[in-house]
Amino acid sequence: MEHVIERGLETFIEVGQALREITERRLYRAMGYGTFAEYCQKRWGWERRHGYELMQAAEVVGNVRSNAQSLPNLTQAVQLAPLSPDDQREVAG
Repeated sequence: MEHVIERGLETFIEVGQALREITERRLYRAMGYGTFAEYCQKRWGWERRHGYELMQAAEVVGNVRSNAQSLPNLTQAVQLAPLSPDDQREVAG
């Protein structure tokens, strides 16, 4: 059962990383969407904000991965996002 939990944790990280690439390379335009907001809404049924939260959460996990005893979940990572990377590591450690 724990492998399911671990996979769930990695999923939001992978989704955030994929969304980062989609925004940075503007791949949503190649998929027929004029904006990232339109892509999120029409493709996934999300507000643009949720897409950005997933990207920020993935970045937080990358920042704290080596220092944290356990990785933050999505909610925790979103809450850590406004902090500097050093503060993220301190809080998560």
